[in-house]
Amino acid sequence: MSRRRLIWFFVPCFAASLGCGIAVSRNLGKATLNEAIYDDVCGLQDYFDRRTVGAVRAPEVVSTQEMEKTEGRRSSGGQTRFAFTTDGQLDILRKVLGANYRRLPDDLGTAAKVELSVRWSERAENRFVVMTEDAELFVGKESYALPYQHCLSALLFGDSLYKSRRVMLNLPAMPTLAANPDALPPRDTSPGQ
Repeated sequence: MSRRRLIWFFVPCFAASLGCGIAVSRNLGKATLNEAIYDDVCGLQDYFDRRTVGAVRAPEVVSTQEMEKTEGRRSSGGQTRFAFTTDGQLDILRKVLGANYRRLPDDLGTAAKVELSVRWSERAENRFVVMTEDAELFVGKESYALPYQHCLSALLFGDSLYKSRRVMLNLPAMPTLAANPDALPPRDTSPGQ
């Protein structure tokens, strides 16, 4: 094959491969993760409230590797793989991914189990997804690179930050979980709540 034909063959293939992966669809601009949580731009306050009262379980930690600081005992970083298997877990994962990414796998909407593997670092006793490295999304037997987006970090490690947000903004008290989860008030979908 001549050089010209090789170029005409490989250039479109290479260009197509660059545009076929999962991509961030919602850029939060220069907002920090803390600003994104304070404004609840990811819409996760309701999810963490429901976790607090036991209406939704946190995703299961499938595996974790932690690195330890040399001068102390606290983990400074690591890699953790989470499994989303319940309806509540899958619903919130699909909501976050659908609102913030495009070109998601077709079978994400019907998968009974989805896993996420992320590299994280710890600062001020909170974990955060590393911004410089793609996470890995596992749907069925396939895996996909998932670029960083604040809402991904907020979903996986936002527990204490959303509890602090609730106190800081003096949000109404959460009802206790009655015999059934339907006793919880309906989700507030207004912006910033």
